[in-house]
Amino acid sequence: MFIYINQTDPDGALTWLVNQLWNAEKSGKAVYILSHIPPGDEECLESWSRNYYRIVVRFEQTIKGQFFGHTHYDSFSLFFTDMNNRGTAPLSVLFTAPSVSTFEELNPAYRIYSVNPTDWEILDYETYFLNLSNTKTSKESPKWEFLYSAKDEYNLKDLSATEWNELIKRIERDPEITRKFNKNYVRRDDVFCGKKCLEKRICLIRASHHNQKELCKNENKNKRIKLKLKAILNFFDF
Repeated sequence: MFIYINQTDPDGALTWLVNQLWNAEKSGKAVYILSHIPPGDEECLESWSRNYYRIVVRFEQTIKGQFFGHTHYDSFSLFFTDMNNRGTAPLSVLFTAPSVSTFEELNPAYRIYSVNPTDWEILDYETYFLNLSNTKTSKESPKWEFLYSAKDEYNLKDLSATEWNELIKRIERDPEITRKFNKNYVRRDDVFCGKKCLEKRICLIRASHHNQKELCKNENKNKRIKLKLKAILNFFDF
């Protein structure tokens, strides 16, 4: 509860992070950030998440990877030049790894990253999962199966923020890519995700900071207005 006294920078953690990134930048070193709760998650403090976002934008050349968990889902999220405008240039990607835990309605999974040893860029990742439906008895040894490679599954040229941003657009318009993303999100578990569910997932991917509820509301509202306008224009022969 004490973190609520100072939501901007509890215990000076962000100040420490800035100092580490500043020293790394001066030394020409690369940095990976490993943490737990993603800044866009509703359980993350809003002020903290927005300040963290600003830090990532400032040091995007130094930060070579962001690795988070907590949600238990297989996903990612993006950071843009302007945190309140997803039309600006994508700068950094945050990887949210799946959980070994089954909570809630999920198959256990883990992920292995491939890294370029020269510049420390993330080259690809592979996810493996345990299909609980195929586990007959508790006496059987777990049989981990290959789930997917990010580059192969989504036809990515690389794992840059630009490529992930293009993937989001394909998830929105390509039913096959949508199906793959939703299946990987829960590791082939039988969890239905309809239109509103997908809209929420996509908005969370694009937000990466805690006031995403307002951003999602405005984004979905504008999308519906555009669709209605398009339907009206298609009705008339101009």
